[in-house]
Amino acid sequence: MKKTVCTTIAGLICCSAFAAEPSGDAQISAPFGGSEIVIKTTTRLAGAIDSLTWRGKEFIDSHDHGRQLQSASAFYAGGPDGQSEGYNPTEAGSSADHKGPTSTSKLLSIEAKGNVLKTRAQMAFWLQPGQKSAFGAAR
Repeated sequence: MKKTVCTTIAGLICCSAFAAEPSGDAQISAPFGGSEIVIKTTTRLAGAIDSLTWRGKEFIDSHDHGRQLQSASAFYAGGPDGQSEGYNPTEAGSSADHKGPTSTSKLLSIEAKGNVLKTRAQMAFWLQPGQKSAFGAAR
């Protein structure tokens, strides 16, 4: 669904259409080892995987926005300043999202068919510029 935003500037009306962020709630499954593996994503985490169950056991602790099965990058890790989280975009969101109901990452697209899951996201930085972790300051 597209959302239209209109603004009036000096008597001119300017309208822009924006695609609404898709729902990140999806599920795929497949049989394996006498049971079924079920993978679920959620809008709360911008489509990152927050549940993987097999034989009745949950394998992901989705307590906050950093524990999911997700894409994450660590640029400059082990660099001259030793910053392993200095430039660290993550799919599920930022450290500031903590346990919250939304993510600062933006889900751009999601597709779940059969046993195939595809997502595309604009990942949020785990730390904001100026924030520090035990590993150093963000860039």
